[in-house]
Amino acid sequence: GGYATIQLLGAMGLLPAIGSQARAVVCFAILIESCMPPAQNTVVMLTIEGLNERAGRMAKTLTILYSLAIVPVTVLLSIALQKSNILAIK
Repeated sequence: GGYATIQLLGAMGLLPAIGSQARAVVCFAILIESCMPPAQNTVVMLTIEGLNERAGRMAKTLTILYSLAIVPVTVLLSIALQKSNILAIK
């Protein structure tokens, strides 16, 4: 997802200049967003709607997802740092 998005945005000319710090940061953010587990917003929305049982189930599901995501996110973060070239910019 994230890599394809970067390719598409680059082909459309919607990314900052190649080799710039801005491009590296934008690419890194896109890559990270594509591999992160969902946020707690769903739980908050369900709670606001008074669907407390569903909110509880969603919170438990998210806890499991976050626990399972530790290793893959670490690996994907390393790949994103390499692909975005953010570490090469001084």
